[in-house]
Amino acid sequence: MTGALTLALAIVVVVFVIENNHPASLLFFGWSSPSLPFALYIVSALLIGVGIGVILSWVARARVKQKISRTE
Repeated sequence: MTGALTLALAIVVVVFVIENNHPASLLFFGWSSPSLPFALYIVSALLIGVGIGVILSWVARARVKQKISRTE
């Protein structure tokens, strides 16, 4: 089941990247990024968000384990 879900997600990402290959430039507080494919910005934001989520869940899990070990 997990393999099928991973494959489906990979197919969706590949189709998204192929369909959104137009160059785009971002402007953020006066800083202008180089002109890169639009999909690269979106996939990068997705990966950064997933990374932050993993780190935050790891910290929360560590706190819960620490709280459980204190009560025992």
